Amino acid sequence: HDLTTFQTERQTHFYSKNVSGTRERVVVFISDAMRYEVAQQLFETLAMDAKCTAKLTPAVSTVPSYTQLGMAALLPHVSLELQPDSTVTILGKKTVGTAARESILQAAEKNSSCIQFDQMQNMRRDELRSYFSGKTLVYVYHNQIDARGDKPNTEDEVFVACQEAITEIIDLIRRISTSANTYRFIVTADHGFIYKRDKIAESDKIGGIKGKTSFINRRFVVAQEPVSRDG
Repeated sequence: HDLTTFQTERQTHFYSKNVSGTRERVVVFISDAMRYEVAQQLFETLAMDAKCTAKLTPAVSTVPSYTQLGMAALLPHVSLELQPDSTVTILGKKTVGTAARESILQAAEKNSSCIQFDQMQNMRRDELRSYFSGKTLVYVYHNQIDARGDKPNTEDEVFVACQEAITEIIDLIRRISTSANTYRFIVTADHGFIYKRDKIAESDKIGGIKGKTSFINRRFVVAQEPVSRDG
């Protein structure tokens, strides 16, 4: 392959590249922690449906790769601002929660909305039709994989959660397309996940990092100054 001509899509360009200026209604499913291989399975299932034309493309996520930043990156923006408490703002506006994200989305596309997957899944046919009436863009937030894979007591259910996520999304796509005359869907993620069977050894952990300008996650540190620690 000629790597000089291969351009992988950036997560931060998602809205401008895939959504902005569309003339037909678009439904965007954002599935928390749906890594590429899970999307591959989703794609293969959709591709078997004669009524569906499916396409799969990779995207490079933000660094660091975590929910707050990934979710914000998928919204319309010129720049993202990382706050000391790890939250992310766009032009000073918060991006945490469905209502905050909807406000940012509507500033770019007035006939748009954001909704939680579970709320839409529970709608009857007439409710679905009514909800989509007059809308050109809907962001649907789905949290099946991360909700179980990121908690110690349910992390061993991650493969089951991945399969259920695929089934749930396909089922809702079919319901929306038949009930609300919608035919363009995009499925993406805020971040992926790394899976390992072994427990992390104490020697693999780094502790004792402090600093006024740092926020510390279980998997990464963001700091103004270089962190000089063993490991």
